[in-house]
Amino acid sequence: MNIRTDKTSRSATEHSDTRSTRGHQQPDQTYLSPPEDKTQSLSAEELAREWFITLQSAPNDQDLLRQFQQWLQQSPEHEDYYLEVCLLWQDMELAAGQLHEEMHHSNETCHASGSEESAHFGKTSDRAAVSGANPISISANNKTVTSSEAGNAYIPATPRHSGLSSRIVTPLLSISMLMILIVMLLPPYIWHAPDHYTQSGEKLSLSLDDGSTIHLNSQSAVNIDYSDSQRRVELIYGEAFFEVASDKERPFSVSSQGVVATALGTAFNVRQLEQEIQTTLTEGRLRISTLRSDNRHQPDITLTPGQRVTISGPGQMTLTEGHKLYLPDWKRNVLRLDNTPLSDVLALLNRQYSAHLVLVNPELQDKPMNGVIPLNDLPVTLELLSNSLNTRTVRISDRIIFLH
Repeated sequence: MNIRTDKTSRSATEHSDTRSTRGHQQPDQTYLSPPEDKTQSLSAEELAREWFITLQSAPNDQDLLRQFQQWLQQSPEHEDYYLEVCLLWQDMELAAGQLHEEMHHSNETCHASGSEESAHFGKTSDRAAVSGANPISISANNKTVTSSEAGNAYIPATPRHSGLSSRIVTPLLSISMLMILIVMLLPPYIWHAPDHYTQSGEKLSLSLDDGSTIHLNSQSAVNIDYSDSQRRVELIYGEAFFEVASDKERPFSVSSQGVVATALGTAFNVRQLEQEIQTTLTEGRLRISTLRSDNRHQPDITLTPGQRVTISGPGQMTLTEGHKLYLPDWKRNVLRLDNTPLSDVLALLNRQYSAHLVLVNPELQDKPMNGVIPLNDLPVTLELLSNSLNTRTVRISDRIIFLH
């Protein structure tokens, strides 16, 4: 099957950065040391993590550094815990970069030995690295830790101990944190073998030989299975807009986590989230099939233009009326929020930008969000989120931004 591709590079979404507002004023940020009421309730280990995050937001604040030095001098274990955080962060970035490179190489090898029709699109992300010279450094147990451009972590210049305790070597919590971060940073195509995919900030249009077109949103992937009697597409993850050429002899169907949308001459959008599948019809007619909790088929429903069905579990189906614009919101570089949980908002934004947004306070993840967010301007997006949530953004590295 012949497929023509048109890829949109990362363009504005990739070049947007919290350091440059492109004409937009940066939100006012207040840099504070951990509040006194927290010091009464947090352990020394938890306070070390608080200090690490706080110092990223204001590395040149001399008053803050003096407060930090005072905290270090209160107890020898404070320095140990803080060094542990710094060591862990550097190990996380190095491990994520190495695993990304190794698994991408393995993925390319598998593709090279497979069918010639199976092709993937996109370039490997730059390897994460801890680099850059800094006069502040410390050696512990024959391992040198430096403040770097990637982590920008402040490390005390004159340690009182020649070695660190054994808890730095094999802490179970650190191992779990490391694995979580690696999974977060690695692009999802590494865990799959999709026919076609996009990375963060990329968009791809696939022109199929039957006249249909698949538009892949950022960080999305599909498999395509065409035969003489059927046209099947699997949305493995992400979001895609389908413009379907009419062919009564070969139905066009899109499957995503057990939900099947079947069309004849239709334009529709399918979005896969962690907890649900959203399908929106913009033109024609669309039949939706899914399973009930007892694994029997739910009665099919037929959508008309402007309708959206949200399936959040077996037998859990919600039908809503939306706008009747032909193109989906993401094709117009906006994200429309309608009581959307914050966790879903961040998941969708993380598909658009190479920087990964991490919510520090888990109590906010279910907070409903409403409004419209631009998908091509990260600084404005961060300002909107900070103002709405009463949080501040802290850039830990080029690939990690904390909402704190």
